[in-house]
This record gives sequence, structure tokens and C-alpha cells, in this order.
Amino acid sequence: MNIDEVLKEPNAAVRMALINKVGFKRLLATVQNRVVSQADGNSLIEFTLPGRKYIAPEQPGISTLRFRALHVKWEDKTGARETMLPVPRLARQFGEDCPENVNDCEQVRRWSLGWPKEALPVAET
Repeated sequence: MNIDEVLKEPNAAVRMALINKVGFKRLLATVQNRVVSQADGNSLIEFTLPGRKYIAPEQPGISTLRFRALHVKWEDKTGARETMLPVPRLARQFGEDCPENVNDCEQVRRWSLGWPKEALPVAET
């Protein structure tokens, strides 16, 4: 099963069950992607879905569907953790609080967490 087959499933609950069963990482291995930026073990990744087309308002005609996700890794009291967060791909999609560089992993991570640009992370001891 590949991600294109999963995305064709019209029922969102069934789609989520399929992703949980197959595994998100295994599904992503079937999709063309590129790392846009990396910082501190985190990655900003852009995916291109084969055969998925949409009408792009900014460009006449039909474009290939692309989306971005922030692959974030951290460690807490219970051990290593990681997740994928969908994030906007274009500056205008971020809104007024757009990062200065939407291709910078750390700036997009801070935006996703709602952190101001000058905020510093604090490690729990």
C-alpha cells in the first residue's frame, strides 16, 4: 500500500486507521520528498504526491500537489519522541506572523510553537 492509495480513501477515520496500521514512515518512503532545511535534528520536508493534481489559484492550470511538514524530534521524561506537523508551504499561507524565511526549519518550528523570534528554549532539569 502506498500513500496515494491511502489518500484516495474518502473516510478520514479509515485513512487514519490505515496510516496507523501501515506506519507513517513506511508510507512516506513511497512519496517523493526533499529536505528543505534541517536544524538541531529537526527537518522541514516538502512532499510531492504522485498523480494528485489541484487547481492552483496563483498559477493558471493544474499543478502537482505538494505539501510541507515539520519533522520534530525531542526527548522528555519518558524517552525520545518525534512527530510530523503539517505546515504552510508559501509565505502568504502563514499569515501576518510569517517567519522571515519560510524555508528555514528553525523559523518554521518557532512559528509552529507560537514562539516569538527572540524566545529561547528552556531545558527541564
